[in-house]
Amino acid sequence: MQTNQTYLKADVILAYLLNKDDNLDTQITCGGGASSLITSDQSLYEALGAVRPGDNFVSNRLLKFLENVDVVSYRRLFGREKSVLTTGRIDELRCKVLSTSSKKSSRSDAPDGMKELPGPYVSSAIPPAAGFPEAHVTPLFTPPKPPSQGAALSAPSDTCPSVLSSAGQELHKKRKQEACHVKKEDKKGDMEEGNSKNAPGYIPGRWNVKEKDHGI
Repeated sequence: MQTNQTYLKADVILAYLLNKDDNLDTQITCGGGASSLITSDQSLYEALGAVRPGDNFVSNRLLKFLENVDVVSYRRLFGREKSVLTTGRIDELRCKVLSTSSKKSSRSDAPDGMKELPGPYVSSAIPPAAGFPEAHVTPLFTPPKPPSQGAALSAPSDTCPSVLSSAGQELHKKRKQEACHVKKEDKKGDMEEGNSKNAPGYIPGRWNVKEKDHGI
């Protein structure tokens, strides 16, 4: 039966959450060994509030911490009211943890088959200093699929027959011939109209017919 209790301060909790201490990892994973681990809601609140975007914070470590460490009321434990977390306190905790830690480990806390991603893991929608941060893991980036080779030829232009199939080239040639035929017919009609204007009895704006059609 465990009789001794070990109290974890805010800087110790922050070092564990950011994976900065191998010995602390072993102690918390084993549940404290011969002594039970305990902390207050004030210390946990300060440690979580000191986490910043870009830190190596993974929600699995927080879950493991809550499994093996008893969190008690700061008011009941010390008989004092909880204090509000300030920027100065956050800077103090981060300076202490980041300057004294020399952990170099290749172990990943990410799920099997997934590489551990760099931060941020704390949701920017809820400021960490405001309370309990949202357990959020940035999803893996999925690169866009390259377009298929046939996508660029799905809608060829009439001005580029080189990219058409044999059937398309025949259709393009036929359309070009029809367009040339229409232009010739229009030109022929203009010539006939010009000749009729030179005929005697021509009146602009009226139907003009040959004299023999009226029996004149």
